[in-house]
Amino acid sequence: NDITGVIPLSITSLTELQQIWLHENKLIGSIPAGIGALSNLEEFLVAKNSLTGTIPESIGKITKLDILWLDNNNITGTI
Repeated sequence: NDITGVIPLSITSLTELQQIWLHENKLIGSIPAGIGALSNLEEFLVAKNSLTGTIPESIGKITKLDILWLDNNNITGTI
């Protein structure tokens, strides 16, 4: 894919979202801090982009999250 730009902050208002597959694109910027609001999220795939910053603490609050791909970015932190 060739999706460019940032992950929009508005994505955090899509509370029924179950999957985000944005891996292998050209995304920049950081993962929105409010990503933890997506309580139904089961899969969050953003590997192989150019994301920066830290892993939001709120990601650890998504209890249904089963698959998390963050590799091959420039992000730091723990979950």
